Amino acid sequence: MHWSGDPFLSEKLAKSLSLELRSPPPFTSRIERKGGRVYRRLMGVRPGEKILVNGYVAGERLSSNVTLIARDGRLEEILGGRKYPRGIQKVGKVDLAKATVKTLRTLRILGPKEARGEGRRGNRLVLIERADTSLEKARGAGMVITVGDDTTFITHEILSKLGIPVLGLIDGDADGLLEKSGGKEAGSNLYLVRVSAGKDDEAGRILKKRLFKGKPWIGMRGTPEEVGRKVVRILGELVREVVTL
Repeated sequence: MHWSGDPFLSEKLAKSLSLELRSPPPFTSRIERKGGRVYRRLMGVRPGEKILVNGYVAGERLSSNVTLIARDGRLEEILGGRKYPRGIQKVGKVDLAKATVKTLRTLRILGPKEARGEGRRGNRLVLIERADTSLEKARGAGMVITVGDDTTFITHEILSKLGIPVLGLIDGDADGLLEKSGGKEAGSNLYLVRVSAGKDDEAGRILKKRLFKGKPWIGMRGTPEEVGRKVVRILGELVREVVTL
């Protein structure tokens, strides 16, 4: 199939391999505006993939056809998918036609025997608030602190390959989320601090101010367990449960 440019190479390959050369199907826009709403179709994704809008997990794909719908600058519906109200709230005001929309297929969380890259860990303690920035921000990290349920598990799925511990601030059911993610394994470098319902963002802001002093990262002092205990002390009454794996 020839897409663009000079067809010489396509024709030569088709002839030498005895293949039929076809033109691609006509391209149709993924963005439509109708009745005061903006429709954005997602292409090339699979059921089960998380849908990230401007870095925040706004929902999950359930079918082969998914369309995001926004009205008055707010994401209001996901056809063919499940929307995450908390994630949509974090997205806030958005121009859906210009927004950065990505999908991420959730991976199985790796156990300690499968983790790689232990030697590449650094000595930074890094704060991650958006899942799509986890790999970039984790450069030089000895440990990361994540804010939010989905951000925590997506980040851990990525960084577990590098052997980087993750401390997640969540407000959901820890055991249920671990069971769903397949991460209920001893020694998986995952530490969870469950806070009061709807308070994970507030907990993140507190740590950003009191622990990180407004910076994206600080020098890591102590072991992951010691960092975890310090986080719990700072958050105080917001903490409801601590899970270490």
